[in-house]
Amino acid sequence: MNPKLRTALVWLALALIACSSLLAVQIGDVEGPLRTLVLVVVVVVAMGLALVWWGRRQQANQMGGMAAFRQNKARLLQPGSEGTRFTDVGGLTEAKLVLGDVVDWLKAPERWDKAKVRPPRGVLLEGPPGTGKTLLARAVAGEAGVKFFVASATEFVEMFIGVGPARMRDLFEAASKNTPCVVFIDELDAIGRRRGSGVGHANEEREHALNELLVQMDGFEKQGRFVVIAASNRADVLDGALLRPGRFDIRVRVGELTEGDRMEVLAVHARGRDLAADVDFPYFARAMDGASGAVLEALVNDAAMVAMRRGRAGGSAQLGQGDLLAVLEKAISIERPFGVLDQLLVESASQLAEPSSAAFAELELVTGVTVAGRVMWANAELLKVQPTEGAARLINRREVRQIIAVSPPEG
Repeated sequence: MNPKLRTALVWLALALIACSSLLAVQIGDVEGPLRTLVLVVVVVVAMGLALVWWGRRQQANQMGGMAAFRQNKARLLQPGSEGTRFTDVGGLTEAKLVLGDVVDWLKAPERWDKAKVRPPRGVLLEGPPGTGKTLLARAVAGEAGVKFFVASATEFVEMFIGVGPARMRDLFEAASKNTPCVVFIDELDAIGRRRGSGVGHANEEREHALNELLVQMDGFEKQGRFVVIAASNRADVLDGALLRPGRFDIRVRVGELTEGDRMEVLAVHARGRDLAADVDFPYFARAMDGASGAVLEALVNDAAMVAMRRGRAGGSAQLGQGDLLAVLEKAISIERPFGVLDQLLVESASQLAEPSSAAFAELELVTGVTVAGRVMWANAELLKVQPTEGAARLINRREVRQIIAVSPPEG
């Protein structure tokens, strides 16, 4: 039985007992049908009052639950709880230089006031997944020694109209009460896409949340000393109003790491680990061209796991060159079927990569079917192939068993 219903029934029973006791005293001298009628009326009234009380209590609980549902879900990290600094971020020198201005304003706003310089209120970190955007935002709060709010843009899109804007207002109100602080909104494109680009209830709620964000970004100069940092890997689809001066007007591109950057990232993730003398990080920095910070961190962590497993079995628990090579070889073997083909495609800043001229491939699918033709474009999941005869085909990479042959583009 529902605990709330059980409680209501208990209160109803107590009310009936009390009424019965009262009746025994008040109408003890009443005889016949009149006594029965009075008893029935009193019992019905008592039951009605108990049900009204229970209904109002349920309504109050529901209203309280809805209020809690409308509250923002951002997590607040106190100063020092994160401990991330710019020294914990390998490479990305230019990005750290720009974000250093944000740190300076959070630590010494009077310097900016004296120079009559408009402070950085909104920063957009744009770049592919795994390049360190979230880590940079944490490092800003850590360097400035301020509180850090973490929220995902998807938390502002719900099935109920008005929940997203209410959570957005609540987030900015909480930030204004905890200044100085940094508010980090991840995956901004979840609510920041151009208005009018979609239809349906979900899009309507998303646009309401976006409008509320624009309003809050306009008015939060008066709300205290805090900065909003957002991250997105699809900055090209963001609404133009988000990027105008006074909002997310500082755009920091977090892109591909150089060889020196990769060396720094590997050194950061190797701190405090028991390394063997044969570990050659410069080799991996050269060999892993195009690897993101997340991939490099995974390399070191997975190699350390291999060493730990060996130590648990009674061997050496030191992380050695062989452990790193084994992990790298495993990662390469997964991507190897597409390695040659992907190298023939010209990388672009968009989601798609297109060859500079015709590139031809012959693919064997897991179904046993062979597809040969021109590779029109490819991304992380799909290939579009134009056979010599027939219509073009979209092929999921997971459907490809092997690449039989590749003909590079001319020129």
